[in-house]
Amino acid sequence: MASVTLSARSHCYGVPRNAACLWNTYEFQQGDIKGLKFGGGVTLRDGQLACCDMPAYSIPGYATVDLLAAYSPVQLNVNNLLDKNYYTGLNTQFNSAYLDFGMPRTFMGSIGVQF
Repeated sequence: MASVTLSARSHCYGVPRNAACLWNTYEFQQGDIKGLKFGGGVTLRDGQLACCDMPAYSIPGYATVDLLAAYSPVQLNVNNLLDKNYYTGLNTQFNSAYLDFGMPRTFMGSIGVQF
């Protein structure tokens, strides 16, 4: 079986070098609004290289902001609050490039049921 050795400076195609996601929520514990919850988060991703073609193509990094509001059992999420245009991937083939677009601003609601 052959072994593969990667140096510390190696970079995989289609994978950002750095990525982070930070989220926080706050839920009221007392008073008339006990159980009301608010939250928000930021997702950050570095740019990434497309596969193998010469010269190598790349897409820029991006950041998105998300929010949530909930009052049990109802929850509303807003993803990509700032409606940022971004790309999640780039594929190259036969001297052509195909971009994968990120999701636009999205609203999603849910209702939880317990038995």
